[in-house]
Amino acid sequence: MGVIELRTEKDYSAEVKYRTLNHEGGMKVKVLEVLKEDVQDGECGKWFYVLLTSPMWVDSGEWIEKYEKFLIFLPDDLPLFDFEE
Repeated sequence: MGVIELRTEKDYSAEVKYRTLNHEGGMKVKVLEVLKEDVQDGECGKWFYVLLTSPMWVDSGEWIEKYEKFLIFLPDDLPLFDFEE
């Protein structure tokens, strides 16, 4: 849950391509790599390279299909839920 910035390039300085919607279902991903700890906008967290495992809408109104890869930053205090299919 929460708004997560999605970068389509595996580059920390890459432009943010999409932002997730803050909805109850959250974003379903498989973590491909845990990259590094960092501070973004004053929040401590980690960078992850992930594979989207379920399609979703983003804030631009676009529909993102599953199996796309994204670079994301997750703050340490963001609740995460581990679900197995």
